[in-house]
Amino acid sequence: MNNGSLVLWYASFVLLAILGAGSLPIIWTTILNDYFVEHKGKAIGLTMTGTGLGALVLPPSASYLIAEFGWRTAYQAIGIGLVVISLPFVIALFKRSPNAVAKEANVSDKGVWGVSRREAMKSKQFWILGFVLFLTAVVIVGLLSNFKPILLSKGLQGGTIAWVASVLGVTIIIGRLAVGALVDRFWAPGVASVIFLLPIISISLLVWMPGSVTVAVMVALTLGLAAGAELDLLAYLTGKYFGPRHYSSVFGGIFAFFAVGAGVAPPIYGKAGAGGYSTILMISIGMMVLCILLFLAMGKYPKQEQRP
Repeated sequence: MNNGSLVLWYASFVLLAILGAGSLPIIWTTILNDYFVEHKGKAIGLTMTGTGLGALVLPPSASYLIAEFGWRTAYQAIGIGLVVISLPFVIALFKRSPNAVAKEANVSDKGVWGVSRREAMKSKQFWILGFVLFLTAVVIVGLLSNFKPILLSKGLQGGTIAWVASVLGVTIIIGRLAVGALVDRFWAPGVASVIFLLPIISISLLVWMPGSVTVAVMVALTLGLAAGAELDLLAYLTGKYFGPRHYSSVFGGIFAFFAVGAGVAPPIYGKAGAGGYSTILMISIGMMVLCILLFLAMGKYPKQEQRP
């Protein structure tokens, strides 16, 4: 339908963003908070692996369809696939927990606690979590979106970069599963600090040891782990610090930080890399260190979430 109109192009993507809001993690993790308590981290990690699987399956499938039938047919096939494959599962299985619905109806039920978004915004945890997720989104999305040109600038060849990048989808899945299991057993901000320490080490090596395939693989592995952990930690920490009663409202407020960071990251890194990526990589290391310090400043879980 678009024959070259830039306005229509922007309008299409605005409409896509609005209509696609129903597929954001806010929706899925709200339901998970209804059903799971003790194993919530595992449930979130397992559910969110779907994004990693999509990253493995959809790009080669789309490339094949574009090469064989053109990009218009590829877009149509993806849309039809969502309706035919995904929608029936959502209609049949995607339901609120009956217990959660009953507890919400009884506001005095002590089994469901939580603060409103207005109350959450008065706490330091809300702003710490929002700022740290903004920074992690900037770093991780910026590095992933510029992964190939960064490695090219460091002396690697295109063919080598292609297979190095292929490990990202796998490690995103591993990161989601591993973090989900760990946060059920240990203090989640501490787990986040350890996970985000790994890309700091590998990015530092990339700055000081350019052209090394081994270092490039380490960067891909650790970035994949951090990318896999990021949204899972966002969902888990929101539920832990602010409770399940108003989870979706609070999560939406915090997710806005992540969305802004992810939106501004690619152009920032692309422009910064015009003169070489070493400077922006060093800045990335500094931002990740700040993220770790902020995670550690989150403090203890509220008493409603502390286990005996």
